[in-house]
Amino acid sequence: RKRFAACGDVLDIAVRMLPRAPHPFLERSRLASARAAVRDADRAAFLQDAARDDLRALALDPAEESAAVELVGVYQRLRRPDDAQQALESAVAARPRSAVLQRLRGRLFADQADAVHRKWEDQDRLSRSLYQSEAVRKEASAKAKQLYVEAAERYARAEEALQRALEIDSADGGAIWNLAVIRYNRNDFPEALRWFDRLRQVSKDPSDVATATYWSGICQELMFQFEPALKNYEEYLAARPDGKLATQAREGAERMRKHLKDRKQP
Repeated sequence: RKRFAACGDVLDIAVRMLPRAPHPFLERSRLASARAAVRDADRAAFLQDAARDDLRALALDPAEESAAVELVGVYQRLRRPDDAQQALESAVAARPRSAVLQRLRGRLFADQADAVHRKWEDQDRLSRSLYQSEAVRKEASAKAKQLYVEAAERYARAEEALQRALEIDSADGGAIWNLAVIRYNRNDFPEALRWFDRLRQVSKDPSDVATATYWSGICQELMFQFEPALKNYEEYLAARPDGKLATQAREGAERMRKHLKDRKQP
């Protein structure tokens, strides 16, 4: 890390010694890019050290939960998803009754499913585009079907792992939250609402309860349940008037009042 810092100092000196450039912005951009490269290299070196430490800890005790969780996170930050998946599967095999690891496994599958789902959306839009040739639309439609099936399979694996986490710890708020988000992202608003409401019942964290209350309101609004949605938006604002979702909750409450007012008018 000291070598990387020294490189940054040398780059600063070198750029100051350059003749005046006709486009100073280009010089500043080059320096910024060099500094970013140094920071990225420093970060990568630090993460590699962390991965080695976690691997040594797991070699001593394969069931060491915190080291496994940290190692998976390090691999994710290093953009090594296959290594992250392999490390997590090994950890789950060593501690199959760990709710934390099962939840992390579910989250990993859900992230993969979300990425595939975004690809499906792109191909689906392309298959419907009037600006593309029939051959392009046909090929995009075939790819979209494959991606849809793949995303569904990954979502199913994610929900299976999260359900296992709840079998181990029925009050695991993280597992409940992720199940709610998966259902919401799949436009299954009744099921998402059920999970958000369950989180409100089991969580002891007021912030988590308030956030779940807001999202319960969102689900109810999308199902045209305006009165319950208004109640949940107002409940969130009463608990978190300056919360990070306060602006959205106020706007939601105003929408619900308008809908209810329009509904009463003849």
